[in-house]
Amino acid sequence: MRLEGWEKKLEELIRERSNSPFNYGSIDCCLFACDAVEAITGRDPGEWFRGKYKSQKEAYRLLKEFADGEILETAEKITSALGMPEIHPNFAQRGDVVYCKIETLRLGLNYTLGILSINGQIAVPGKNGLEFYPLERGIKAWKV
Repeated sequence: MRLEGWEKKLEELIRERSNSPFNYGSIDCCLFACDAVEAITGRDPGEWFRGKYKSQKEAYRLLKEFADGEILETAEKITSALGMPEIHPNFAQRGDVVYCKIETLRLGLNYTLGILSINGQIAVPGKNGLEFYPLERGIKAWKV
């Protein structure tokens, strides 16, 4: 499922996004995870969402429309359709998608998506660019 040279593509994506702040509809947790999956596999799991929202309210409306839920339900629907098996976060490897609970821009602990980065930590878009969290914050993961 992974393309030849995916490691370099993932590294380039992380480098490109390292200083790019969170922005709904372009660099948010869901689209960042989708961008990583696309860099690794050549398939864009976020195609249905792209260009359709620019705010938190619009994003959550689309999540509800797409999977009758929020981030987790959407991730489960997309990963199932792509044949990406769910794995325990402890078995995640770089490039795998991780659902985690972290301090987010919405203040307080919230659930979000990230990818396991090259440094073995979960990378998620944050206020000033990518933020990295220990894998122990992972609740679910899917093999890319």
